[in-house]
Amino acid sequence: MDKFRETFVTIAKLISSFMGGSDLLVEVEEEVSYHEPFPVLGVKPSDLVYYVSPKRANFSAVDGSSKSLISSGGIASVAAVAVTGISVPLRGIYPHFTGLRGLEMKAPFIALAPSTKGRNNVLLASLDYITLRSIDGTPLDASLGVSRVETELRSNLETEAISHAEGTPLLDGPLLPSYSSLPSEVRRELVRRRYRRLPKGAVGIVKRIDRSKLLVEALNPYAKELEARFGLSNVSFLSDEALVSNLVRRLAVPPFKPMAFGPVIYEPHGVRVYAYYLALPLHPHVRKFSIIRVESLTLREGIVDEVASLPLGTNGVPYPIAYADKVAREVRGGLVKALKLSLESFGIGVSYAGNMAVMTS
Repeated sequence: MDKFRETFVTIAKLISSFMGGSDLLVEVEEEVSYHEPFPVLGVKPSDLVYYVSPKRANFSAVDGSSKSLISSGGIASVAAVAVTGISVPLRGIYPHFTGLRGLEMKAPFIALAPSTKGRNNVLLASLDYITLRSIDGTPLDASLGVSRVETELRSNLETEAISHAEGTPLLDGPLLPSYSSLPSEVRRELVRRRYRRLPKGAVGIVKRIDRSKLLVEALNPYAKELEARFGLSNVSFLSDEALVSNLVRRLAVPPFKPMAFGPVIYEPHGVRVYAYYLALPLHPHVRKFSIIRVESLTLREGIVDEVASLPLGTNGVPYPIAYADKVAREVRGGLVKALKLSLESFGIGVSYAGNMAVMTS
């Protein structure tokens, strides 16, 4: 703990001298455009739904967390990443000041975006764990906004951690996120790095599908067949979650078993991805399901059998993902708190920021 405190006091001293006494910039949003490729159904409509037979597999989950501090001097974003598993619950964290098992990585976990453009510091720029530049090589500054700085920092950490997964990497979110809020050059570089690290067997778990319409859109050409077979019209559903939930209510009978739907094929950033929807019963005799999307770079139905074998956390998400999220949040929380206290000891007034935070003086 002494080493941890000493390290952050040193970091805070460097940051305070770098960001202190700056003029405040207004946060602006850059106009970006990204269009999700049109999805298609990968099977006949008659083969859309099937039951799953859980089959054990060796997964390692990867998840990161980020948070920012803001002041009149700019934005200081902090991120952490965790890798968890089945046989070994915690495979490692980064950064690792706290005595927990660490990941041997050399990647920035702090990003500084000062409120004065063109500001630089040779010592800070030479440190592996701090970045002053965007993924595209341009200097960071507060006008880029909290969301962009955090997204770049966290995504880069998660990508670097993929190679530390043992067995099949299990990623929280899409295999290739849209990064739709980022400028095209930054988006391309993040995707290039991510794809280069992804093994063919990697699996993405998308737990929030209440705004996804991949399945709804893929089924549009088969509206008549769906109505005849299942008695429903997919065009009336606003999300994939609503569509799958309705199908589960109509088709599932106790004792409830895992059900799969798909795959849907779509091509984010020009890369073919196979997306399955998995309805996991929380109890064999209670009509309550957790619905997630399972993504793979290869067409293999067995992937849903393997994911279905994973225990579920209290939020209905496969436990390795839920645990990686919990650990990453806790580590990030400790880092941010330590940095905030250290900065305040040097006279820098800071406050916590969410993705939509506004700079304060």
